[in-house]
Amino acid sequence: MNNDEQLLSIEPKTRNLLRRTGYLKPLVQFMIFEQVTKDLEPPNEIKEKGLNDFCNSKGLINKRKLMIYLEEQHLNYDELLEKISIPFKKQYYSLEKFGSKAESHFLKRKDNLDKVTYSLIRVKNQDVAYDLYLRLEEKKSDFISLVHQYSEGPEKNTNGRIGPISLSNTSPALKELLENHRLGEVLEPVSIDNWWVVIRLEERIDAVFNDAMKMLMACELFEDWLQNESNKVIKSLLIKQG
Repeated sequence: MNNDEQLLSIEPKTRNLLRRTGYLKPLVQFMIFEQVTKDLEPPNEIKEKGLNDFCNSKGLINKRKLMIYLEEQHLNYDELLEKISIPFKKQYYSLEKFGSKAESHFLKRKDNLDKVTYSLIRVKNQDVAYDLYLRLEEKKSDFISLVHQYSEGPEKNTNGRIGPISLSNTSPALKELLENHRLGEVLEPVSIDNWWVVIRLEERIDAVFNDAMKMLMACELFEDWLQNESNKVIKSLLIKQG
């Protein structure tokens, strides 16, 4: 029985309930994942390590506690092992099917994967911001001291330090500033989101395409594929349902 047939075998009222409550798509995605990885079997040592890690994380320190957990979750032992195997299967399948496209995907995403660390002081008053900037430029004060004396944002709790953070997670204005200045340079105050900010770029961390990055990119491509496939299945299902 294929995925469409399995889903159509569910009562229409139940399918509608799954759709309305947001559970239909995760169910379809899991069914697709289960289908494409059904022939993958993790090595015993991988399953044993996964089980040990899982039990430690849940405080299942002996067999009795594990049995109680299984009963509460309405699972049997083999089903738990299958659940624990999902990350391994996802990684293996992603590399097998999308590993050859991982580097080109990385190059498209690199700007969002590069990270920076910067120091920041934010104040409401423009004149105060310029005074702080000049004191830093002339090395009359150090950044951390000024943060604790003047900064009005949560960065005060981290000595003004932000990051490492992806440039994609910063505002467009801040992203442009950080991309175009040298390490250690104090930037002239700018107005961002109703604040006047003084920034110093501390570190730039360029993303590198290594084995770990290849895995990450392959998994991203797999997730994109899974999204598209599940959308097709759901669209087909709803058409057949009428």
